[in-house]
Amino acid sequence: MKLSVIIALSIISTVLLAGLAAASGVLIVSQSKQAGYNDAAYYAYHAGDDAAAEHLYLLAIKEDPSYQLARYNLATLYFQEGKYDDAISQLELLVQQDPSNPAYHYDLAVNLVENIRQNGKGLDRFDRALAEYKTADQLSPGFSHVTENIAVLERIKAEYNIQ
Repeated sequence: MKLSVIIALSIISTVLLAGLAAASGVLIVSQSKQAGYNDAAYYAYHAGDDAAAEHLYLLAIKEDPSYQLARYNLATLYFQEGKYDDAISQLELLVQQDPSNPAYHYDLAVNLVENIRQNGKGLDRFDRALAEYKTADQLSPGFSHVTENIAVLERIKAEYNIQ
């Protein structure tokens, strides 16, 4: 599905919803440009057009660099594509923007570990992955199997004498 079709469909659905709301007397606050890009990217991704989704997420972030939802979705897309370095970059920015969000720390750790496991890259960041899991656990104890992941990494670190 082409990018222009996705954007057009997103605009049409917004207009239709606005018309329905106006007819029913419901007040709608208009959607921000970055949210529109994010929504269109979501539809592109689910239509199988990863390139269009990436482009639209990047447009949303360009519109508002602090827009965490688009940045998180982009990191997720990069993870799905095996682009762990790119996902790590996005997640590091998210951790800077909101250090209290355990999901950002957890997903950063997952991408650091997957980059080592799948690509043999970043062994020097093994301790960083472990630290990010521990931060996620401190922020939200038991968050999404974090305890098990910490145990696995600590066992690997001890077994292979990773410094």
